Amino acid sequence: MTAFERKSVLRPVIVPYLFVIASSTRFARATGSMSGCRIANHYREKDLAMNQREFEAELRREGYQIFYGGLKAGEVNPEHAHDWDAHVMVIGGEITLTRAGKPETFRAGDSCSVSAGEMHAEHVGPQGVAYVAGRRATGG
Repeated sequence: MTAFERKSVLRPVIVPYLFVIASSTRFARATGSMSGCRIANHYREKDLAMNQREFEAELRREGYQIFYGGLKAGEVNPEHAHDWDAHVMVIGGEITLTRAGKPETFRAGDSCSVSAGEMHAEHVGPQGVAYVAGRRATGG
């Protein structure tokens, strides 16, 4: 079994990265692998909206500060690390994270965690990406 769990489903219509966030997917927890990611796609926009609320509620319960953002189409952030833990849910467009030389693409309804200090690179898809993210300082 891979580090990612994937469900094949129809995806909602994706709007460019500037659209306003109004909804989230069920909080994705680490599957026991170092990548700490779990992909969970959803069947309808209604599911995405309901699940974004659940995702945000879980972030709050776990002590994360919530941010909303987006990146322009084709934007690339070379390999880097953060000094905080992050949980991210894509709500539109797509982004590819590369860790340990292994690229994984996340689309609307997918979520992922990135641990503090974990090296990763980001490459935004052709439509840009919109996301909701939780950030939590490490060590307390």
